[in-house]
This record gives sequence, C-alpha cells and structure tokens, in this order.
Amino acid sequence: GGAMSTPAETAEAAEAAEVAAPDELREQLAEHRASLAELEALLAADPDDAEARAAADDTREVIALTEELLAEAEAAQAGGSAVNVGSVLEPPVDHAAAAEQPESLKRKSRWGDLPAHAQQALAAAQARVEVVQQQEVQQQQQESAAPLPLPALVGTGFAVGSKVEARFSDGKWYEATVVSAADGGGAVVRFKGYDGVESVGAEDVRVPSQHPRPAIVDGLAPEEIVKLEMPKKLLVKETDDEATRKKKKKGAKAFKSAQRFARYDVEQNERTNSWKNFQAGSKKKKKAGFFSGGAPKESMFKSSEHGKVGVIAHGFTEGTKATKHAKGKGPL
Repeated sequence: GGAMSTPAETAEAAEAAEVAAPDELREQLAEHRASLAELEALLAADPDDAEARAAADDTREVIALTEELLAEAEAAQAGGSAVNVGSVLEPPVDHAAAAEQPESLKRKSRWGDLPAHAQQALAAAQARVEVVQQQEVQQQQQESAAPLPLPALVGTGFAVGSKVEARFSDGKWYEATVVSAADGGGAVVRFKGYDGVESVGAEDVRVPSQHPRPAIVDGLAPEEIVKLEMPKKLLVKETDDEATRKKKKKGAKAFKSAQRFARYDVEQNERTNSWKNFQAGSKKKKKAGFFSGGAPKESMFKSSEHGKVGVIAHGFTEGTKATKHAKGKGPL
C-alpha cells in the first residue's frame, strides 16, 4: 500500500470532490460514449465476446451516472450554486475493502470530482476495456497467418473486423481494419497505428497483398480461379488420420478463401469495365438537335486534371499527417 494521507490532504481531496464542473463532466461523458462505441463495434464483430459485453455494461453504468451528475451540475450552475456530489453518493465507501482492491482499481483517477463509487465503476470499466483490447491484439496475431474470412458487407464485400488494405489520402495502400459500412457503398476503416477512422470508397479497399494463396492458384487470373474445382487431394477421407484431416481442412479453407477473393476481384473489374464502356459509348453517339455538331463536350463526370481518386474527404485534406508517424509518411 502507499503512504498514509495527512488530515490536510484528506480535507483538500474532500473539498475538491464537492464541486463538479459541467464542462468537465461533458468532456468525461463524450469520452465514455466514445469508449462505448468502440466496444459496440467489437460486439458487432463478435456478439459472443463476454469480456466486451461486460465492459460495455460497465461503461453504460458510468455514462448513466455521469449524465445524472451533469444534470445536477447544470441545474446548480443555472441557480448560481455549486453541486454537492455527495448528494448522489449511494452507499458509504468501505475504505478497508478499497485498500484490498486490485491495482487497476486503485490507480489515480483523472475524474476526481466523481463520487467514490463512480470512480470505482469507471476504473473497473477501464480495466475491462484494457483486457478486451489485449485479447483483440492476441487474436489478431493468431489469425495473421490464417486465411482472411470474407463475409458479405454491402458495397465492399468485407465484413466488420476484416483485415484489409485501404488507400490513404496520399494515394498509397496501408493495412487497415473495417469498422463499418459507409454511405455510397464504401467502408469506414481504421488504419493500423492510427487512432481515427476514415471513410473510403469500395474501390479503395482490397485484400491484403501479403495474404497467403494456395499454390494451385498462383499465376492464375481471377477469372480462372473462380472456375476451379476443389482439388481432390484436399478432400478428407475416412482413412485419414487427425493430422492429415487438419492439414486438408486448412488447405481447403485457403482454397475457398482464394476463390472468394477472386470472385470479388472479378465483380469489381466488371463494374469498372461496365462504367468505362458506358462512357466510351456515350462519347461515340451523335445526338441530333441542339447538341449536334460543334466541338465535343466534356463529360460532366470527368475528373479534373488535379482531381484525386481515393479516400472520401472526412477530415483528411492535403497535408494531413498521421499523428503517430514520421512526417511525410502514411498511417504506417
């Protein structure tokens, strides 16, 4: 345990806990809600994640308590008086029990104006979030060499939580994770090593280039891969031992994944070619009447010479720097 507080220090702490500033409570509330949003995204990807669900429940409890404190603080501010946070203190704090709490619950809280039971609830929620995040990192490391699953997600073909490559505002491709679907058929992604999320178009998301491909599909075009049948050597037989069964199942899974990726590439190419053919056909048509003759007209859909194709503008502009990386580099 740490050193005992002096009576003066205890009195100062009690006095500091008497008043809750509405602005600070609003800041706390925004951060709690942001944490809850991240937990709900994890649950959307894995509804059976018990740790994430427990952390989300704890965070909701903290949000409800913070909203209650904020309402009282705003009412008191309007009346020109301070808020006595102790008025919402439910049970008295058992200091002897608190001394036996885990270190994760005894850490110094930045929310000194919250009552003790609220600080404990917040610390518990934060500890749960850290556990969930650590488990997610471990799971990502375990799955890094495994075939990438590709459940359907409207617009991109990738599911929430899929590890992909996405095009950054500098026009280069970087590792990212799909967070949700975006308007216009794209996806909201979080670049590896970058805190924020970005909305990108469907054409700016692709399967990671380092994704393992079965030897049977090496050198084949996507159109050829989708027509392949499952190799007989990957079919499980009753006479196979357990090790052989596992090896064949892993190979079959990789083969099916490669076919899904190839099918996605084919569909993307078909959409691109369809649009190009439409544009080419419309240029060849000669329209009678007002538009006939004269100089050819520019297509209303044509991009400018300096136009950029890529990340949809959601706060990223030319000159935007990823906060965790060296100057002039992308999110990696």
